[in-house]
Amino acid sequence: MYYRLFSFSKFFLLSLIVYLLGHIVTGSRGAVNGLCVLQNYHEKKSHLHALAHERTILERKIEIMGEALDPDLLEEQVRAVLGYVHRDDIIISCE
Repeated sequence: MYYRLFSFSKFFLLSLIVYLLGHIVTGSRGAVNGLCVLQNYHEKKSHLHALAHERTILERKIEIMGEALDPDLLEEQVRAVLGYVHRDDIIISCE
């Protein structure tokens, strides 16, 4: 009787350990998902660095232009080149 109880408790403990280890590895907050989150973080961080670099380049170009630019002319160029529009603008397509 004691032997059966002892073997059942060992089996239960082993099953519990296997169950918990399975969730540690493959669970929603497990090691596999953690690696995916880490990879996604590094991708976003490199994209952020690329955007920051692009912004510094654009800021340098604006500094070079100086204050000789008319703000209205600058806004017109931004809209024409980059395709930005104001939320109150009405767009008429002629295609």
